[in-house]
Amino acid sequence: MKKKIRDKIFTSIRSILKLLLVHSFIVIYLAIGGYIVMDLFITKKQETISLTYYGFAIFAVFASICFSYAKTFDDRNEQIYLRGIGERFLFSAIGFLIGSLLNYVVINSTKFFNNLNVHSDLSNVCEFIGGLFFIASFFFAAITIHSFLDHLFEKIMLNKNNYDQK
Repeated sequence: MKKKIRDKIFTSIRSILKLLLVHSFIVIYLAIGGYIVMDLFITKKQETISLTYYGFAIFAVFASICFSYAKTFDDRNEQIYLRGIGERFLFSAIGFLIGSLLNYVVINSTKFFNNLNVHSDLSNVCEFIGGLFFIASFFFAAITIHSFLDHLFEKIMLNKNNYDQK
């Protein structure tokens, strides 16, 4: 009887901790990051170079961590899963670079397309595609970070056998 109660308490605590440590991250990430990304496209006059530096650096480091962490497992499935997460981080970093490049083209469109008759149309297309790359990279990174945190929580944080009293 005591074991069943202890198991229920353990499961409840584990669920609450997972909610606080893993699932709440996605809400914070989407709220703060969403505001930053949307602000870039509402003002439309800001260069995104500094955001790209930080975003690329962070996601490249996360990719490197995932690739290194994958080598610590003997299980081939774990390695493949973690390499996949690392590749998604790398794709997010590249998406930030492409989005920033297109945003730079839009901001400096008078330099690039001054002699062309399709100046505004080409600028609008670049702006749309650049915004799409930024937002897609942002959400792709959010899902990837959530997957990585979930994996870490399951592997490292709470293993029921660590808490059994012997």
